[in-house]
Amino acid sequence: MSADSKMRHLPTAEQHEQALIGAMLKDPECREQALSFVTPEHFSSGRNQAIVRAFGVIGQGEYLELLAELERAGFIKGNGDFEKTNEYLAGIIQDTATSTGVKHYAEKIGEAAFRREMLKTSEELASGARNLRLDVGDIARQGIEALKSISEQERDSKPTDLARQVPPAPEFPLHVFPAAVRDYVTDIAHRLQCSADMVGIPGIIELAGLVGKEVVIRPKAYDTEWEERACLWALIASEKSTMKSAGLQAGTKNLRRIQKMFAEEDKDVRKKWATKNAEFLVRKKFFNKKCASTLRKDPGAQLPKMPEELADPPEEPESRRLIINDTTVEKLADLMEASRGLTLVRDELSGFMVNMGRYNNGSDRQFYLECYSGGSHHIDRISRGEQYIGDLYLNIAGGIQPKVARTIFSGEAVDDGFFERFGLIAYPEKKQGWELVDRKPDKDARENMVSLCNMLAFSEWSELLPIDSTPAGEEYGKPHVKFSDHAQAIFDGWLKGHMEEVNSMAEDDPMSGFIGKQRGLLVRLCLIFHLASWAGGDEVDIKHVSDKTLNDVLILFSDYIRPMWERIVAAFGQTRTDEGARKIADWILAGKTNRVSLRDIQRKQWTGMQTNKEILSAVGILISHKWLSEEATMPSGPKGGRGWKGWIVNPLVLE
Repeated sequence: MSADSKMRHLPTAEQHEQALIGAMLKDPECREQALSFVTPEHFSSGRNQAIVRAFGVIGQGEYLELLAELERAGFIKGNGDFEKTNEYLAGIIQDTATSTGVKHYAEKIGEAAFRREMLKTSEELASGARNLRLDVGDIARQGIEALKSISEQERDSKPTDLARQVPPAPEFPLHVFPAAVRDYVTDIAHRLQCSADMVGIPGIIELAGLVGKEVVIRPKAYDTEWEERACLWALIASEKSTMKSAGLQAGTKNLRRIQKMFAEEDKDVRKKWATKNAEFLVRKKFFNKKCASTLRKDPGAQLPKMPEELADPPEEPESRRLIINDTTVEKLADLMEASRGLTLVRDELSGFMVNMGRYNNGSDRQFYLECYSGGSHHIDRISRGEQYIGDLYLNIAGGIQPKVARTIFSGEAVDDGFFERFGLIAYPEKKQGWELVDRKPDKDARENMVSLCNMLAFSEWSELLPIDSTPAGEEYGKPHVKFSDHAQAIFDGWLKGHMEEVNSMAEDDPMSGFIGKQRGLLVRLCLIFHLASWAGGDEVDIKHVSDKTLNDVLILFSDYIRPMWERIVAAFGQTRTDEGARKIADWILAGKTNRVSLRDIQRKQWTGMQTNKEILSAVGILISHKWLSEEATMPSGPKGGRGWKGWIVNPLVLE
């Protein structure tokens, strides 16, 4: 049998090839998906290969662009070729009923291509076996290696996505939480069939809001100036329909319950004020009329002295707010001044982040950044004049979809530490399987959590904790807690190691922002866990954070918070080196270049790639993802001239 005859009997998937080409002709948007499954070399005929290769060039271009590209590539060389190709493509379009099934067609095409390669190799092996001069062992080894390489070649040579590998989600360590919180979160997460951290992380924010801004922790034994408050920001990153909103609402349920209690109490207070104010206005009006009557009779008469009770109106009571959903900075400032501790809870944070600079080119964003750190703040607006807030304080808890997070937290985002303030993040794995859970809530767990939250919300910290005072006995500052002696020794040792790590980190390390804020976050969590344990009935010295509480928070960091940071950075973050690799990749794809040199990249003068070291780091990422070869050298030709040194582009990148 001749070689041509053998080739005609090789397996093909002509119908599937035509179906896939038809789908790409009918629906240009499916071309990218199709070309991610197959390459032109997977197709059995030169004609189909040329068509698919042309699709890769024109992208979502029109039909006439496809024909023009085939002509440019040399496949169509005259009117005869043009008519045949047009007739062939028209027939495919007519026979293609739908553009669905792209993956199925691609799988069949790939399988046929694999079989053709196997048969070719087998034929070469058989030919060698017929040659009696060749050693049998050599033939067998060559055949095994050839067959093995077929299955490995495509896998090993295909360029991979430049996105980082995202590590698995860590398990949420509920065992380190105060007992009442642990039991409450466990019960809700089981009934909702969601990950425990989707309830537990908002639950920590709830505790922070109930503790409020009027108590601090001093992490050092003698330094009185480093203080941290119970102010935290949290983020739940999850796809739709994963109980994200339900977990967020359940985790902050007690905030809304106590807010309602405050509202009822404030309602009664406002009624009493309204009565007093109405009486004041009547008396003031009567007094003014009396003065006016006196002046009408005698313009130079001595007016009666205003009664003391009419000098100032009754002070209007301010509504106590614990939780908000959406507000302008001006309104937020009004609420914040009177609030024990304000918490912003939103199902979706993306709109909040985008809208922060809506009115004033980003100064709102700066306001929120300062809310995390605390301190006084002035707001100057033309419409409302000056506002003064004695102590900025705002907790934040909300959800965000992963695709939105990639946009907001990309390497192009403003590098002001906003993202890193979201130190508590839940990005769980998508839950596999589901079971119907229909039972009553755990009554004891709910009542214990209610009791704990009430204790935090209604405690007067100034009556329970020490406050600094002057030699004359005048109190100043805020009530504070400190570490116990044993806990202080543990913390000092941890802090030393932590600061050494911070100082040794590279400037562009994507974890540096999180790690830099770790000490403040850890201390704030210690304050919250300590007061929550006390409020839950644990026998603790309210003035001192125990070594148990500190160790529980350290476990939470090592087992969950830090691994979750690494997961978030891999999923959503970008380093300068990542950005550089992406810029080079986009340039390769746009220019269809088949090789890259150091000089090529230097000429671009891209930000973040000004030095050879920065360029080589970015190129290294492309090499690891099989976009570029290892560095190659081409000598000068026989007529002299300069040689070339650089990296060869993987042909599969351009297909």
